[in-house]
Amino acid sequence: MLVLMMCIALAAIPIAGCSQQTLASPEGKLPVVTTNIILADFVKTIGGNLVEVVPIIPPGVDPHSFHPSAKTSIDISNAKLVISNGYGLETSLNPIIDNVIAAETIYIVTTKGLETKPTQAQLANELGNIMATDEMHHNEDDPHFWMNPLHTIHYVQRIRDGLIRADPVNHIWYNLNAEAYIQKLQDLDKEIVAILAVVPAEQRHLITFHDAFSHFAQRYGWRTSSYVTHNATNVTPKNLAKISLIVQSKGIKAVFSGTHFNTDILEHTAKDLGINIGTIYSDVLEEDVPTYL
Repeated sequence: MLVLMMCIALAAIPIAGCSQQTLASPEGKLPVVTTNIILADFVKTIGGNLVEVVPIIPPGVDPHSFHPSAKTSIDISNAKLVISNGYGLETSLNPIIDNVIAAETIYIVTTKGLETKPTQAQLANELGNIMATDEMHHNEDDPHFWMNPLHTIHYVQRIRDGLIRADPVNHIWYNLNAEAYIQKLQDLDKEIVAILAVVPAEQRHLITFHDAFSHFAQRYGWRTSSYVTHNATNVTPKNLAKISLIVQSKGIKAVFSGTHFNTDILEHTAKDLGINIGTIYSDVLEEDVPTYL
C-alpha cells in the first residue's frame, strides 16, 4: 500500500523538464556555482526548484579577461556543487576554484570525456543530406562545445550526475528532468538540420565576429571564419581582406555579430560589400533569448 501511494504521488507531480516545476528540497535548495550563464541555464533546467544557481562570469563578459572578486571566492566556498566548462575557457578561475573549494564539494568539468575530433565518415553519417567535406572547419582549440546540441547532451548528463552526487535524495527528479531536456536537445538538432538544409552548399560558410562556432559548423557541415579568435584578440587587416574575399567569391548574404561585441568593423564590411549583419548567440542570455534552447 505504501509503495502504491508513493507511485500515485509521483505520478501527480509535474516533471520540471516538461512544466518547469519540481519539488522544493525539504532541506533548502542545493547551492550550485557555475562558471558561466550557459551552464547555469542547464543546471536550472535539470535542477528546477531544487537548486540555487550562481554563475560566476556575468553575461556578456569575456571569460578570458574576467577578473574574479572576493564574492567569487565566497560563492565557490559555499557551494555544494561547482561546474565549469573546461577546455581552457575559464583559465583565470582555475586557481581560485582549486584554492577555495571545500573538500566535500562536488566539482564537475562538463567537457570531460567529449570526443573532440569526429572523423569525416562519422560526420557524413550523421549529417545525411548536409554537406560534409574535407573543407569543413575544425578548431581543436574552441571550448564552445555547447554550440553543438549533441555535445550539450553530454553536458546535461555530466551535470545530472553531479547533482545526484551532491543531492542523492532527489535523484529521481534530476533523472526525469535530464531525460526530458535531452529529448528537447535531440529535437532541436533535427530542427537545425532541416533549417540549414535550404542553404545552397556553396554558401554554407558562417562568418562571425567571434570564433565560437566551430563545433556548430562541425556538426552541420559548414565552414566558419571570424574577425577575431575565441579569446577576442584584435582584428587584423589580413583577416578583413580574407573575409571580404570569401563573401564576394561565395555569394554570402550576411555576417554575424554577438550582442556584446563592437559592430563597427562589421558595419563597415557590410556597407562595402552590400550584405546584411545578423545577431548570433554563443553565451549571452537576455530578455529576448532567455534560455539556451
